[in-house]
Amino acid sequence: MANLINNLNKLLIKRRYLILFFLITYFLFTISVKAASFNYADFDFDKFAEENLGYWTDQCAEGGESNQKCKEKIISKQKKYYIRLYKILAAYQKKGITIDDNIIITTTFYGLTPDLLNDDGTNYDDLFGLDNSAYNYLDDNFEYNIDIIPDKDFFEKETDTLDLLIRNMFSYGSSCYAVYGDVTQTQTSSGSFTDTCLEGGTPLSVEGETKCAVKDSSDILTFIEYAAMQLKSINILNIFGIKSDQTIKCENKKDNYFGAEMKSIPSQGKEYNPDAYWKFLETTNYFDKKAHLRTYFMPILKKVDISSMENFTLEKHPEEYEKYEEEIIEIRKDIIRYIKSILEEYGSKNKNVNLLSLNNSLYWWPIGGSEITQSNGASFALGEPVSFNVTSNFGKRGDSFHHGLDIGGAESGTINIIAARNGIVEKVVSDCTMADGLSCGGKYGNYVVLSHPDGSYTYYAHLHEGTIEVGQGQSVEQGQVLGKMGSTGNSTGTHLHFEIRIGGDTPSSAVNPLDYISAENPRQSSVSSSDLLSMLICMEGAGPDDGGSNYKVYDDSGKGAGTLTVGAGVTLINHKERFIKRGIDIDNYMYEGALIPKAVVDDIKSEIITNIYDNINSEMNNKGINLTPYQVDALVSRQYNVGNILDFSENFQQYGNTQKLYDVYMSKPTSASGFSGDVLKTRREREWKLFHSGTYFIC
Repeated sequence: MANLINNLNKLLIKRRYLILFFLITYFLFTISVKAASFNYADFDFDKFAEENLGYWTDQCAEGGESNQKCKEKIISKQKKYYIRLYKILAAYQKKGITIDDNIIITTTFYGLTPDLLNDDGTNYDDLFGLDNSAYNYLDDNFEYNIDIIPDKDFFEKETDTLDLLIRNMFSYGSSCYAVYGDVTQTQTSSGSFTDTCLEGGTPLSVEGETKCAVKDSSDILTFIEYAAMQLKSINILNIFGIKSDQTIKCENKKDNYFGAEMKSIPSQGKEYNPDAYWKFLETTNYFDKKAHLRTYFMPILKKVDISSMENFTLEKHPEEYEKYEEEIIEIRKDIIRYIKSILEEYGSKNKNVNLLSLNNSLYWWPIGGSEITQSNGASFALGEPVSFNVTSNFGKRGDSFHHGLDIGGAESGTINIIAARNGIVEKVVSDCTMADGLSCGGKYGNYVVLSHPDGSYTYYAHLHEGTIEVGQGQSVEQGQVLGKMGSTGNSTGTHLHFEIRIGGDTPSSAVNPLDYISAENPRQSSVSSSDLLSMLICMEGAGPDDGGSNYKVYDDSGKGAGTLTVGAGVTLINHKERFIKRGIDIDNYMYEGALIPKAVVDDIKSEIITNIYDNINSEMNNKGINLTPYQVDALVSRQYNVGNILDFSENFQQYGNTQKLYDVYMSKPTSASGFSGDVLKTRREREWKLFHSGTYFIC
């Protein structure tokens, strides 16, 4: 499979022979677990790495020593992760249990880019069996033992994300019994004796003794709950934010049995049950603790004025946590839906998914351009919107309240309506015609509702009959065509009724769309400021152009052996899918002097810069480093030129925003193809001035 998104995330990955790596979208589907398409024990990392190298190292520079360091760092992480993954999965497969590797990979990488992989193997550098002291679930032959329960430290430190996820693919049983007395020895007809109980009880082994008991109820446990019972550790449940365990629930029923002793007994054995996996993700704080998913929980964190979900726990803030617990669970459910949607749509297809815009929080003007392009079977209308004609604003309108924005257009059925953000199609009404009357579709006529990763919704109403191109549960990308502008439902003329609902899907949660979309900047990117783009263009240069409307393709080395590039450093081969989505088949432009429209190149450059910004922002959040937008911009400039910001976090944590940081780290003119040392030195000085004082270089 392929790429994903972050705070404004859109990258993805491929998969062993198509493994889903990075992710873009979302929705609730039932996942049928497929048999593995290969023997997990035969996994060949070198072959896999060769096939996926381009996805993993897309953000690395195209030349020089820094490029090699970047690639080595990423490949090292991926190697540990994938060898570890298939070593564990092979142990299960050996015993006849084939676990869908895609489910684990998608969960691990959701919201991450390859270089931000957090389960990077630092806790299992010994994966080849050199030192297994950290893993009490490896047997004497260094084989992975699927039946041993790890010790308590395993849970507290989460030293092995892979093992934690895989173990939660199984459900366990537990029964609650009321223990009321000793058994009676009864002689059978054959002369032997057997344990019997009066009053319908059942003999039960309780802590080495046989007692009479009555079964009250049975529960299905996740692995975490089962492990807590086996290790007799409520602390394990606290670590994962689970409110109460089965033992306590069972003990609370003793009044129903006249004070009898209540015992919760876990059953022997387990069942492969992916439903238990989704229950684990929904009922624990697994997602909450992932720094790169912090954006999802921001609406709650803002309400309680707490910086991260690691600090907002039931233990630390019991009253406030209880108040927002249902909302927290709903957020987890949303993330699960997004993961399931990716699995449903891309899990078994030979398709690359562009991942780095999934969490993009900036909305586009919902009217598309006149030209449609095709990418991966979907239609896109990414050009300049054909209409900015606002015919009715948000707010009070006569005796009613208008919850959206009306944008008028020309002839019905001709104007493309596009997704304002990446999302999931929550609802589609498509059977209304102009002859059906005002009430059709609840007065919205034909309409589409999208949900978005941060819990917001967008509505696209009055669409022309027979033009809707998406279906319920489908993942859509920003700029994808949903349908055509029309006049169905309660409409007096051709227009789009567009709504944005924040924090819920009710009319009362509707907000003024003009606070989120802009006619002046209809295709907003998440780059922190236009000053960053101006600064990069100044420092990169735009390359030869053709009178302003086109850029010429050039060889970035100037020697006939470089990478074909256009505009301010946009390489053709590395961004092929981005060009295709905008109607440019890059295979036809792979020669020096080819002309590519400036608007297309600038748009792609903005998207690339946005992705880098989002990745850096995510990485800094992941490491507990809070930077200002202009400081992130400075690192974006550095990464765009050098290809990575290796070792920045370590240096920043040691020196802070001081001259020492510049001297030791920021001033280093890391070599890159096509630039002299003096040029890079000047560039580093300008980036430091931005990082240190917020001053952008504008030529």
